[in-house]
Amino acid sequence: MKKKFFERFSDRVVCITGSPGAFITASLLVVVWAVCVTLYTLIILDTTSLYFR
Repeated sequence: MKKKFFERFSDRVVCITGSPGAFITASLLVVVWAVCVTLYTLIILDTTSLYFR
């Protein structure tokens, strides 16, 4: 059976990083970073727009 894209991708990344735990941790860090940057940007833009009005 042919593997799907994510299965092939995750298999290669696991081989590179050495363990499934490292892959999961890195993935979660990227998601947390993206959420934090988005929230920070929204807060700064709202605050700045209120300040300059």
